[in-house]
Amino acid sequence: MTVLVVDDQTNVVSGIISGVHWSDIGVSKVLPAYNAFEAKQVLSTEKIDIMLCDIEMPVENGLSLLAWCRKQEMDVETIFPTA
Repeated sequence: MTVLVVDDQTNVVSGIISGVHWSDIGVSKVLPAYNAFEAKQVLSTEKIDIMLCDIEMPVENGLSLLAWCRKQEMDVETIFPTA
């Protein structure tokens, strides 16, 4: 299973990536993206099973990114963690 972590705050991305024992829950790969543009590049080249995505990001928000995924008919479960 592959997870994509998308957030414009680098410390949030690194915290999520390093703060979870991914292999214990069956995740073999965790990839970072720091904006929707980078996320689209990853989503276009990798099979992503779960996307953890911030909603509020500059230029393009997480909801727009999810709409793009749906338009591309990508089968990715999306979680929007929020404070």
